[in-house]
Amino acid sequence: MWGPTLVGHFLPHFVYVLHERMKTSKYDNHLVRDSRFGRLVSTGLTKSSGGQRRWLFRCDCGKEVWVAGSTVVRGLTKSCGCLAAELSAERATGRGSKNGLTTKALFRVWRMMMARCYSPTSPSYPRYGGRGIAVEHRWHDPHTFYSDNQDRWKPGLQLDRVDNNGNYSLRNTRFVTVRENQRNRSDTVWITINNETRSLPEWCEVFGINSNLVRQRITRDGKSAIEALTGVKYGKQV
Repeated sequence: MWGPTLVGHFLPHFVYVLHERMKTSKYDNHLVRDSRFGRLVSTGLTKSSGGQRRWLFRCDCGKEVWVAGSTVVRGLTKSCGCLAAELSAERATGRGSKNGLTTKALFRVWRMMMARCYSPTSPSYPRYGGRGIAVEHRWHDPHTFYSDNQDRWKPGLQLDRVDNNGNYSLRNTRFVTVRENQRNRSDTVWITINNETRSLPEWCEVFGINSNLVRQRITRDGKSAIEALTGVKYGKQV
């Protein structure tokens, strides 16, 4: 039988556990699938760990983590840990300095790269992770990515893969201008007019026409890229 001493010993712990479970359940309605909290998006999947319900979240960087729902809803957890890594690196290099700006920009590049390859909710995922493109393991660490690329990156440059069917790695990447990057994309539409070949966005600049309007003419009206640009059936699409 439980004596007064034992009851008095375990009762505070029991009340605490009950309180925590009730507190967790209070946040459950906020954690439906696709709910966003900072960089974390709920998958709607849960598991029990240590008497506490944990939820599976997908971070914008592509990583998945199990986190107590209450800490996410209350804003105590905002990412898989990548946000803290970025802030730590910014503090280490000096906020507002040239190195600080480089750090912030490179971590943004890293986050977008990871999302393209590992986050199905990313609009770019079908063209990257969806077709098997991955990131080399050592670049899963944002600090390593920064260390490898801090001297290669300059403002205005984009991360590009040399082999468009290869993975993201130090040997298979470079930083290039937007125009150079377009030339290496597998889905870039190339158009030749009067023996001059340019990408669709470049021709839009030449003709002074909105690129979204041109794409709408192609997808909605069924026009060729050249017709959508010029209204005339000449030249050839490549």
